[in-house]
Amino acid sequence: QPPNEIEPAAPTFSAPVITPSPTAATIDAAVPTRTDTPSQSAVPQATVTTMDNPTPLITTPVPTAVLPDAAASMAVPLVSSLGRLAVVQEHVLFVETAVGSANLVEIARNVAPDIQSEDGPVANPAATWSPDGSRLAFFYEMGTAVYLAIWDSRTEQIQTLPNLVNKALPPVPFTSFRWSPEGNRLLLTTSDRLTADSEWTSGVWIATLDSRELTLVVEARQLVDTAWLNTGSFFLQLRCGHDCATIMAYDVNRRQLWKAYEEDDEVLSASTFYALNIAQGLLVNLNNFAPQPVVDVLDTVTGELTSVWQLAADEAFALLPPHISPNGRFLTFNTTNSISLVPTLHLIDRDGRDYGSRDNATVLDWRPNGGPVVVQAMGDNQNQLVYWPLDGAAARIFVQPRAFTFPGGQWRADGQYFIYSALDPTNGASYLYLWSPEQGTPFLIFSAAATQPFQDFAWAPDGQRVFFTLGGQGMWAYDLETGQVQQISVMEGGTGIPPDNPN
Repeated sequence: QPPNEIEPAAPTFSAPVITPSPTAATIDAAVPTRTDTPSQSAVPQATVTTMDNPTPLITTPVPTAVLPDAAASMAVPLVSSLGRLAVVQEHVLFVETAVGSANLVEIARNVAPDIQSEDGPVANPAATWSPDGSRLAFFYEMGTAVYLAIWDSRTEQIQTLPNLVNKALPPVPFTSFRWSPEGNRLLLTTSDRLTADSEWTSGVWIATLDSRELTLVVEARQLVDTAWLNTGSFFLQLRCGHDCATIMAYDVNRRQLWKAYEEDDEVLSASTFYALNIAQGLLVNLNNFAPQPVVDVLDTVTGELTSVWQLAADEAFALLPPHISPNGRFLTFNTTNSISLVPTLHLIDRDGRDYGSRDNATVLDWRPNGGPVVVQAMGDNQNQLVYWPLDGAAARIFVQPRAFTFPGGQWRADGQYFIYSALDPTNGASYLYLWSPEQGTPFLIFSAAATQPFQDFAWAPDGQRVFFTLGGQGMWAYDLETGQVQQISVMEGGTGIPPDNPN
């Protein structure tokens, strides 16, 4: 039987007001410590709200996942801004025949798998939709070389990079690509392992599709991560030593805009424990290598760096990444101390004001225009799910402590629904739930006799469907309007296989 849950009290919501960006460049006496609290009326309360009597989660059977004997492993679902699904399975790229069809047709073979950065945990997906949802860029392999190609959904044709820039190219050692916000450029990085006699240079390149140009904009090695900041600028992170990294921003005309963490000065966390919110122009870094560990907030537009929180002498950052709220006002991070290695989750605003903490807690996902959902360990392998609102209301336990793990979850873009997985390792059962704070009780939508969790959640832009896999095996779509779960099927055929000669 699926587990029972509780009926939580109905919440109230109010949109937080975004405070101005910090201006202080260094730590001073005004930097709050973990014992300080803000003098604001809408401070989240330390108490929690629960109901005494658990109620059954559902009263009718739910569909159960049944995998074929030879279920193929799939990559993370890729949903375009138009709602069309793409996925890579066994080095083959598939695209949904039409939005909502749940049928995949083969587009290209020899597609490279997701690429892991040689210098950090940042992975490059095997394929990525353009912002307007009309084109799909991907890497594919031929012999020992890796090539870049783009499939156009309007023509159903594939063009390789030499076609796109109108010139013959030697084997391309690209390791990552990023679409520009307007979709007319690709930010490309090349391998560090290029020799002096190579026809390529290690660094960052830009392919401008409108003018069909390929340009080296930054010559660099040990690239860890890159991202577009806006239509005309991008940031990159470089490794500069064992415990050293630096970040900088450039425009498309090769001009450096700013640089943070000099090679011989402070450093970006060697574990790359930072969070980036491009929409709000923020990067939050857990700086373990300052004289005393601090939380740094970087304005990605101006490059202004502000230390907003300083750890106590007996504290250190836990090996967990920070999180930034969607509106850019709040952030969370975890610490440990010399007495206990149990991580404590801290919630502060971008100016460093303290909004409380929770022991043994980690963030699953942050609600748009709301607070985070956190997993909190309660001892004896018991875990609970807590919603931590930021409107002055009490925190809400919407899943009572039980011997479950909660590997992942994701809010819908409008913040109305939260889909999450629950795993019962003792009984070998995996569950998938949907929860709405306004409706109260979580609803069980799918289950499986499995030791792997439901994962890889991807919401369609209209919020009508959400895609997921079971431990990376198989793929399904849940329709919120009909309440039906449909398995995604793969079809043979299709056109546009990359030519034998990429040039």
